[in-house]
Amino acid sequence: MRSGSYVPPVVIKEKEVLPTEAFKASDFTIYWNECIQRLKNRNLVSLNSLLENLDPIAIGDFQYEITVSNKIQSDLFLTEKGAINQHLRTSLNNHNIDFKITIDQDLTANKPYTTSEKFKAMADKKPILLSLKDKLGLDSEY
Repeated sequence: MRSGSYVPPVVIKEKEVLPTEAFKASDFTIYWNECIQRLKNRNLVSLNSLLENLDPIAIGDFQYEITVSNKIQSDLFLTEKGAINQHLRTSLNNHNIDFKITIDQDLTANKPYTTSEKFKAMADKKPILLSLKDKLGLDSEY
């Protein structure tokens, strides 16, 4: 062998086949809730609040859609997406599980923030609150 003419042999590794077992929607829900509980134990308040209000919707073979109201929530979910995927994939023995994140601007527009907006939203759902407010002489602004 002369210097510089040696070419190492090419080693071709076999591609690892990961399991993709089918599962029931109820099983997904059980492990989704378990995952939320595990993250709760880490005291990640913002993430816990976000996850408890999310409802993953199956959109295809082992694909789920998460709808959030803004980019901050999307980024927050993305920070833990790997851990969530790993937990669900190993628990359900299916490594094709994945999430698609959709930002719905309408969710943000309809959310009441001030006390008067919150009272109006509650009164829209339960009109009796308006008469109760008047009878008791309450002010919804403070």
